Amino acid sequence: FPSHDSRPGVINTVRVMTLSGQVVSEVSVKNSNVRVPAAQLSAGAYLISVETNDGTAVQRFTKQ
Repeated sequence: FPSHDSRPGVINTVRVMTLSGQVVSEVSVKNSNVRVPAAQLSAGAYLISVETNDGTAVQRFTKQ
């Protein structure tokens, strides 16, 4: 069984992906303090996906 928190709105997983969908970073969240390492990313456009028990939100961002 997943060890994710079952409370609504709690972040379970954060993924950073290329625009083509390749996952370049994935963080399983164990508490409410989420840090996504971006230092190793090359400059360019990416998608960040935040998965909660309520669903998944995806946002585009640019690393300069």
